[in-house]
Amino acid sequence: MQRPLMLAVLSISLLLSALDTTVLNVALPNIGSHLNASPHQLQWVVDAYVLVYGSLLLSAGRFADRFGRRRIMIAGLVLFAGASGFAAFSHCLPVLIAMRAVMGIAGATLTPTTLAILRDQYRDPRVRSTAIAIWSAALGLGVAIGPLVGGVLLAHFWWGSAFLINIPVAAIAIVGALVFVPESSDPGAPPLDLGGMCLSLGGLALTLGAVIEAPQAGWTSTQTLAGLVLGGLVLLTFAYHETRSSHPMLELNLYRRRDFAITSLVSLTSFFAVFAVLYVATLYLQLVSGYSPLAAGIRILPAAATIIVSAPLSDLVSRRIGSKTTAALGMTMLAFGSAWLAFTPTSSGYGYTVVALAPIGVGFGFALAPIVDRVLSSLPTERAAVGSAANSTAQQVGGALGVAIVGSVLATVADHRLATLPGHRVTMTTARAVSAHLDPSYRSGLLSNLRDAFTAGMHPALAVTASVCLIGVVAILAYLPPNFTVVTEDEDAEASSE
Repeated sequence: MQRPLMLAVLSISLLLSALDTTVLNVALPNIGSHLNASPHQLQWVVDAYVLVYGSLLLSAGRFADRFGRRRIMIAGLVLFAGASGFAAFSHCLPVLIAMRAVMGIAGATLTPTTLAILRDQYRDPRVRSTAIAIWSAALGLGVAIGPLVGGVLLAHFWWGSAFLINIPVAAIAIVGALVFVPESSDPGAPPLDLGGMCLSLGGLALTLGAVIEAPQAGWTSTQTLAGLVLGGLVLLTFAYHETRSSHPMLELNLYRRRDFAITSLVSLTSFFAVFAVLYVATLYLQLVSGYSPLAAGIRILPAAATIIVSAPLSDLVSRRIGSKTTAALGMTMLAFGSAWLAFTPTSSGYGYTVVALAPIGVGFGFALAPIVDRVLSSLPTERAAVGSAANSTAQQVGGALGVAIVGSVLATVADHRLATLPGHRVTMTTARAVSAHLDPSYRSGLLSNLRDAFTAGMHPALAVTASVCLIGVVAILAYLPPNFTVVTEDEDAEASSE
């Protein structure tokens, strides 16, 4: 009975960290009007969490291996709850973004620790694959129900309640971890790679920052080009540092394994798609369709419901048709859902949106669980924590890139289409607030212009998402081996020495 309860605690902890990647999507218009934030600044509210989260996953995994996985998981839950309390009562945008970054630090401890504990406790491959499917369902569910949770809270409270909800959930997870989760560690784990951690975080921050600010500064501006070039150089320095370090944060030789390299790419592309689609869809339902935050959150439910069903079901499907075919099918459905939503007309009803959200959920569930299972099963036990952290990093970097790139393309096109009123610079998030003070004849025109501009920006933005998904499909079909075998320690040492 203890292991099912332990799995429930691990899933709740993971769901909490995943929930905060999307829970603010429906609250962005409210936050924008209350804190006078531009669309580019609001992207930082979303990406500050995902960026820090993704950048520190590898270091957090190392830290947990060295000092105890349960101990670090509990510390992360405590920090998560504390930062959520401060974020809820933030009265200015810089403080809110800073607290989101601190929550990213805390969230980074949860994914690698929960997966490493799961890998340690479930040694039988068939039982482990079922546990991973449940773990994956919790991850996908947290991402998908974020808009609904945010919508319910905003219907009754202010936007800060989207953070306060984390505190009781974290408290439940802490108590459950103390009672049901055994401690485990790797006393022989190498020390932290502080240089690699700083370089990876700096390189990603510079690159994503340049992408987020590009619509406002201009894609060919000195600021944008300098940020992209400098960020790329820092990331190249990070890669060089890792090859020279005696205790690298990211073991680049793992990517010599074709199985591991392709699964990491698929993880990145699948999270790119889901984060981008949920970000755009929740804004579309509010700014174009005119739904309240709660109504928009409810209408995102088809994605959540299909993830709940498809992630556990993917284990059975993989046993029948293989993990490669299952993952390729999932990425194809993600591409279809993204392409369908990309060409949504302004006057379309909700039924048109559902046709996109349902395959997005099924595709994500089918792609996620088989890929995570392949990562864990293709590595020896002593390298599973590093491998799972590297794969989780690919997921979160993919999510951050999805919001940054798709959000920037959307904002670039939409802002060029929006009208500029005398004395007002209207953006997607300020148009509705401005319209409330206008004569009714002008108000309807402005809101109509807003809907047309958003839809015009959504077309190329989600076309990018569909293209990224197709890259994942091609990578799976062309390069992923049809089957995988569990690698032994001797085989791993031999591969590393080649």
